[in-house]
Amino acid sequence: MPAWAQGGTGTIRGQVTDPAGGSIPGAVVSANNGHGTSRSATTDVRGEYVLGILPPGAYTVRVSAKGFALAERSDVAVGSGATQTISFPMSIDSAKQSVTVSDSGQSLRVDVDPATNADALVMRGSDLDALSDDPDDLAADLAALAGPGAGPNGGQIYIDGFTGGRLPAKSSIREIRINQNPFSAQYDRIGRVFTLNGDAHSSTVIDAKGTLLTNIDLGGKPEYGVSAGDGKVYANLTDTNEVVEIDAKSAKVTRRWPTAPCKAPVSMAIDTADRRLFSGCRSGVMAISDYQAGKIVTTLPIGTGVDGAGYDPGSKNAFASNADGTLTVIHQDTADQYHVAQTVTTPAGSRNMGLDPTNHRVYVVAAKLGPAAAGKRGAVLPGTFELLVIEQ
Repeated sequence: MPAWAQGGTGTIRGQVTDPAGGSIPGAVVSANNGHGTSRSATTDVRGEYVLGILPPGAYTVRVSAKGFALAERSDVAVGSGATQTISFPMSIDSAKQSVTVSDSGQSLRVDVDPATNADALVMRGSDLDALSDDPDDLAADLAALAGPGAGPNGGQIYIDGFTGGRLPAKSSIREIRINQNPFSAQYDRIGRVFTLNGDAHSSTVIDAKGTLLTNIDLGGKPEYGVSAGDGKVYANLTDTNEVVEIDAKSAKVTRRWPTAPCKAPVSMAIDTADRRLFSGCRSGVMAISDYQAGKIVTTLPIGTGVDGAGYDPGSKNAFASNADGTLTVIHQDTADQYHVAQTVTTPAGSRNMGLDPTNHRVYVVAAKLGPAAAGKRGAVLPGTFELLVIEQ
């Protein structure tokens, strides 16, 4: 097969933040050069975005996020092989906020039924006192705290007893509940979003209108997941070494199976034609499941520190991006037979990836880190972030 190699392109990257400096996940960032080239991206949980494969020229970059005023930057110059860093501090759009608040005699909650928010982190007492006393600043604080748990569009806060307008004094609020650690999310074709909440060992189910429906106990810590498009959602449980199947309509766990000999399954990709799942495991293998039969069919060696996976139905290649500085390319010979076709060298730490099946390109992110301190990973050095484009 042809070798995979990197190709350089112009890139715009940055972070979208709220007035308090907190990240804004789910913001839509777009770039247009006025000559037929446009790109768009959605910010991740850190509020970061990347717009790649941009021909050289001047671009207008716009950012929209639920509950915030539209932001725009004109004449952003993009050069060949260059990366522009453009960050956007957003301002609150009070006309578009949807906020409710309780008085001091009532408990505050995200939904009128406490059972549907069993995994919430509760703020009261000294934690609540640490928030701003100013109603406008308090609104910004709550928006930042809510993050992606506030609904699929972000930026919405629901507090029982009050709707819309200016928030009252903080003294009228008794407690706040925040959904814990929504690690990733999947949207199923029946019109429901399933967040995978690592610390809470659960999946939160939200309908297409942003209504919280329920929380599902998964029995383990989920990482990445996929929707099969047939009413089933699958997720890796990294602490129990399992794959779990969720029925999207009933919002219940219907099956689970072990990933042994794979340990600590993290990343996941799917082949819906052959009904196969690809679980990237921190034990240094990719485990391939027959999700119709509910079992592992084979494992193959990959690099260490995997955190990303993808499957391209056009080339029949599966990918694992690894922190050791490798991208493992696995070719699918048949539904149950595979071989490692190539190991591409990438910068150390390049463990996150994306795949565009329309052009068969793999996108891997990289950055240089400063010195480690107190057993913790060093901070990302400014100006070192790169988006690598890998293609045949």
